[in-house]
Amino acid sequence: MDMTTTRLFRTGGSVALRIPAGWLDPNAPVTLVRDERTGRVYLNQSDPLDTQDFFEFMQGQEYLPDAGFDGLTLRSDPPRVSPLDEGL
Repeated sequence: MDMTTTRLFRTGGSVALRIPAGWLDPNAPVTLVRDERTGRVYLNQSDPLDTQDFFEFMQGQEYLPDAGFDGLTLRSDPPRVSPLDEGL
């Protein structure tokens, strides 16, 4: 994975970002996603993610058991007492 640090700058009424030459196709569209909870901004130049396509794909797939997951067991020892439970 390549990583670099760059600066934002103002141009007109927008904020712009300098991206190193060769990192993106200048003729392809770019998708920006802003996570409202964290404030992080993600830039993606591939096709936008369509979750419905994923679920439709998964509906046609056979369930395959996962031996690693199936090997997990539930704890048999009782949970530890929490100091927050005192006084209840």
